[in-house]
Amino acid sequence: SVVPSDGSGDLSFARNSEGTRINADGLIETKGTNVPRLDYTGGSCPSLLLEPARTNLLLWSQDFSNAVWQVFRGTVFSNVITAPDGTLTADKFEENADTGQHFLRQPITMTAGNDYTFFTYAKAAELTSFELRSSSANWTARSVFNLEEGTVNTIGGSATITELPDGWYKCAITGACTVTSSISAEITSSVGAGSAGQGLYLWGAQLEQGAYPTSYIPTSGATATRVADTSSTTGLSNLIGDSEGTIFFDGSMVTDNSNVR
Repeated sequence: SVVPSDGSGDLSFARNSEGTRINADGLIETKGTNVPRLDYTGGSCPSLLLEPARTNLLLWSQDFSNAVWQVFRGTVFSNVITAPDGTLTADKFEENADTGQHFLRQPITMTAGNDYTFFTYAKAAELTSFELRSSSANWTARSVFNLEEGTVNTIGGSATITELPDGWYKCAITGACTVTSSISAEITSSVGAGSAGQGLYLWGAQLEQGAYPTSYIPTSGATATRVADTSSTTGLSNLIGDSEGTIFFDGSMVTDNSNVR
């Protein structure tokens, strides 16, 4: 039980921007400015989502048919199935029969000495695995994701895969940038001879500076920033004695090189 139950001692909350969460139905949902996000990732019991400020550096995060996404040896079909947010906005990338790497990419300038994380939501169609990778040895991230088994084979950096409803997965790679340069974050369906007409579903790509993936930040033509969540309170002298008492906190800790949050 939480004591007291009259609201005294409750924490305040602030976030001067919108933010997304996983709701009780397993769908990605946007919450308004200064609205706390109770996130249901991984189960039926929610947790309060408190994240640092992050910026999605990709200019078009959901429209893979936009010209900012460079498409090689394949075709993007827009708005073909239901996306992880429940809307008909997920795209499909289909290979052609050419030999070579079949992929989409969006170039971003990365700065040496920083970690970057790239993720997208993906679902198997005719193809059941794909790769997230860097276009340059100057960024170490690279991994293969199996969309049938929900497994990951990390080649460079680190990687995670998180299951969502209806066959969707959040697939993420993280690696360090060693030389400041323009580097493309690539979504590769296969390397070698293409399978004409075969592909996979994609939605919601994000590239952020940081050592782990955070919640999705949609973009439409420009970068977008989610401001940090903050929660605190003061004036507890009548609730907590200055010489005795107990304080309880249940949470998890994330470390990203220089900071512990």
